[in-house]
Amino acid sequence: MLFQSGMKSSLTLYLPIYLTGQGQSLWYSSISLSLLQFFGVVGTFLFGNLSDKFGRKNTLIFSSIGSTLSMSLFVYFGNMYILAILGIFLFASGPILMATVQDTNSHVPTFMNSLYMSINFGVSSVVVFCVGVLGDKYGLNTTYIICNILAIGCIPTAFFLTRYIR
Repeated sequence: MLFQSGMKSSLTLYLPIYLTGQGQSLWYSSISLSLLQFFGVVGTFLFGNLSDKFGRKNTLIFSSIGSTLSMSLFVYFGNMYILAILGIFLFASGPILMATVQDTNSHVPTFMNSLYMSINFGVSSVVVFCVGVLGDKYGLNTTYIICNILAIGCIPTAFFLTRYIR
């Protein structure tokens, strides 16, 4: 959550500002955000089902690598098609992690779910603030690059976390 939260918050909250700063029109920027969110929904449904078939471990690793690579391509090329692919991978980890929490061998699954949601909300809140500060201080292009570099950490973390899940 921590490593990908920077990418998610920078893209979902600051994408129109980033694209207008890159010289795109406000219409293009708004459509890009809608496209990212639409393909995020597609990725959520797709990877949720894929994790049931191919295992949480493989799907989480695949989505982590895909989101990091597609974010790199988006920062470099700024293409709307790459943004659609990024949306698929970026939001895919949500249902996988939620299903992983539900699969834990616990006598209090509701409490485990609420703990996961609280941690997710807390981490996201702090990261949104940090992304805003970085964006103001260094610019959104540099902030996107920093968030992408930090997101590389989700790949080894996925390998580490998945030792305990199938």
